[in-house]
Amino acid sequence: MFRLTFALALLSAVICSGCTEEMKTAPEPARPELKRVVDSLNLHYQKSPPGINWKISAITAQGNQVLVTVAIPPDQASQIMRQPAELQFRLVAEQACPGKDNAVWQQLPADSIINLLPSTSGQVFIEVRCSH
Repeated sequence: MFRLTFALALLSAVICSGCTEEMKTAPEPARPELKRVVDSLNLHYQKSPPGINWKISAITAQGNQVLVTVAIPPDQASQIMRQPAELQFRLVAEQACPGKDNAVWQQLPADSIINLLPSTSGQVFIEVRCSH
C-alpha cells in the first residue's frame, strides 16, 4: 500500500509541476514605425559586423524597443562576464551599438530604444541599452 501511495504522490507532483507557474503574457506588439529601424539595423550589421566572431542572431521590435540579439563566442563572453557590471555594458556597447552618427538614430522615434541582448550558447547574460 505504501508503494502505491508513494507512486501516486510522485505522479501527481510530476503532473502538476506546472500548476503553480504564472501564465506568461504575450509580448507587446511592435510599433509599426520600428520596422524601418529593424531594416536599417539589418543593413548596418551586414556592412559593419560587431566584435570579432560576434554574430547578430536576431533583430526584432517589441513595443517601443528594438532588440538586437548578439551571439558571442563562449570564451569572449566569459571574459566579459568576469568584469564589473559597468564595464560589461561598456564593452558590449562599444562593439555592437550603432555609431552616434548612424542614420538609424534619426529613424528611431524619440520614445523608443535599442537594446542589445548579448548571448552565449543561446543564453542572454545582460541587456545593454544603446545611446547616441
